[in-house]
Amino acid sequence: MIRRTTAERPGWIGPGRLAAAIGMLALIPAALALPALAALGLVAALCWALIAWDVIHYREHRTKIRQARP
Repeated sequence: MIRRTTAERPGWIGPGRLAAAIGMLALIPAALALPALAALGLVAALCWALIAWDVIHYREHRTKIRQARP
């Protein structure tokens, strides 16, 4: 989801995306030690967690946007 930049939050990323980015960085040592398929599974799980966070956390924003459409 792309968020509009406002005066209060210029270039705001959000806590879920920041946590996912830190999690991806934390997975680098594990990805080097694990087989490729296991590392891919960890990355996919983290991506799904971010999607779940966005769906739950930004539910009201999506509802407002959909209701504002003509």
